[in-house]
Amino acid sequence: MEDARRNGVSLGKLNLYMLIIAVIIGIILVFSMQKTQKLYNETNTVTQNLVSWETSSYGMQIASDYLTNEIRNFAITGEMEHLNNYFEEVNVTKRREAALDVLEEQQGKTVAYQNLADAMEGSLELMDIEYYSARLVAEGYGIKGSDLPLEIQQISLTDQDKKLTKQEMKEKGISLLYDDTYNNKKESISKHMNKCISDLNESMVEQQKESAAKLKKQVFGEHILIIILIVIMIGIVVLTFLLIIKPLKRSVELIRDEKEIPLKGAYEVQFLAKTYNLMYNTAHISNDHMTYESTHDKMTGLYNTHGYEFLTLNIDMETATLILLDLDNFSQVDHTFGKEIGNRVLIKAADTILKNFRAQDYICKLDNDEYAVIMIHTSERQKELIANKINAINEKLRSHEDDIPSITLSAGIAFGAKGTGVRNINNVAKEALEEAKKKSAGICFMTAKG
Repeated sequence: MEDARRNGVSLGKLNLYMLIIAVIIGIILVFSMQKTQKLYNETNTVTQNLVSWETSSYGMQIASDYLTNEIRNFAITGEMEHLNNYFEEVNVTKRREAALDVLEEQQGKTVAYQNLADAMEGSLELMDIEYYSARLVAEGYGIKGSDLPLEIQQISLTDQDKKLTKQEMKEKGISLLYDDTYNNKKESISKHMNKCISDLNESMVEQQKESAAKLKKQVFGEHILIIILIVIMIGIVVLTFLLIIKPLKRSVELIRDEKEIPLKGAYEVQFLAKTYNLMYNTAHISNDHMTYESTHDKMTGLYNTHGYEFLTLNIDMETATLILLDLDNFSQVDHTFGKEIGNRVLIKAADTILKNFRAQDYICKLDNDEYAVIMIHTSERQKELIANKINAINEKLRSHEDDIPSITLSAGIAFGAKGTGVRNINNVAKEALEEAKKKSAGICFMTAKG
C-alpha cells in the first residue's frame, strides 16, 4: 500500500485541495460580484440623480417661461383664464419651488443649488413687474377689482399711472412685459439656469469617471478569478481523465481478458488494481463463493434464491422491472398427480418463462412454485408488452402437452423508480402479486417509490 501511495497521486487529497481553493475563490468572487453590483448601482444612481436634478432644474425654467407667457397673454387679450393659469402655477403647482427643494434635498447647498436659487430670486423679481403690469391691464380693460386675484387687488398704481387713460394703461402694462428691464431679468434667469445645469453635468462626469475607474478595476479582478476557476475546472477534468477514466478503461479491458491490471493512475485506482490482482491470483486457488451450483436451481437451471439475492443487489433496480410469478393452485396439482408430474409442471413453467423473455433478462426459480424475472432497462412504457408476455406464457401453460396438466400463473409487476431500493421494489412486487392472485391468471402492475 505504501508503494502505491508513493507511486500514485492521492486523488482524494488532490480534489480536496482543489475544492478548497475553488471554494475560497468562489467566496471571494461572490463578495467581489456584490461589490461590483454596488458600484454599478452607485453609477446608475448618479446618472438617475442627474436626470432627476436636470428635470427639476428645467422645471424652474419651464415654470418661469410659463408665467411670462400667461401674463403676456392676459395683457394682450384681457382674458381672465390666462391670469388664473398664472396664479395656479404660483400658488398650486409651484414647479420653481419644487425644483429648488429637490436639488437642496439631494445635493445640499452646492454651487449648482446657489445658481438655481439665484434664478428663483430673479423670477420673483419678475413677478413684481408682472403683478404691476396685470394691475394696469386690468384697469385698462375695466375688470372689476373683486374679480382679480387677491395679489393683484393689493397692488396700488402710482398717481401718475392713475391719470392715464384705459388705453394708455393697457399699452403701458404690455410694454412693461417686453421692455429691456424685463428681458434682461429673463436673460439673467436663463444664465443662472444654464450655469446650474453645467455644474450638475460637471459633477456627474467626475462622479461617473470615479465610479467607472472603480468598476473597471473590480471587473478585471473578477475576470482573473473566473479564469482561475476555469483553469481549476479544466485541471480537474484532465486529472480525472488521466488518473481515473483512462486507467479504469484499460482495467476493464484487462478484466475482460482475465489479466492482471498494471498499477497506474491515482492512488485510489492503484489500490483497487492491487486488490483486484490479489483476488485474481487467489481466484484459481479458492472459489467457494457464488459458484454455479450455489446460484442456480438444479432442476430448472434458473437462478435460485441465492442467485436472485445476488442479482438484486448488483443490478440497477431504479431502471429495472421486477416480476414475481406464482403458479395458481399448484399444491392441488402436486397432490393430485404426484411429485414427479409436479416437477415436470415446474420445469415447463421455467422453460416457458425463459422463452418469452429477453436474453438479457434474469429468470429466477424461487421457493416452491414461485418465479422471478428481472427485466433490466425498462419502464412503465413496457406495460402492454409485459402483459402480452404473461398472457402468452399462460396460453402455453394451459395446453395439455406430454400428459402435463393445465395450469396458469399470476404476475405481480413492480416498476423501478428513482431512489428505488431492493427491499422497496420486492415489497411492491409482492403486494402486486397478492392483488393479482385474487383471480386466476391475474396481472397487477405497481410502481415502486424512491
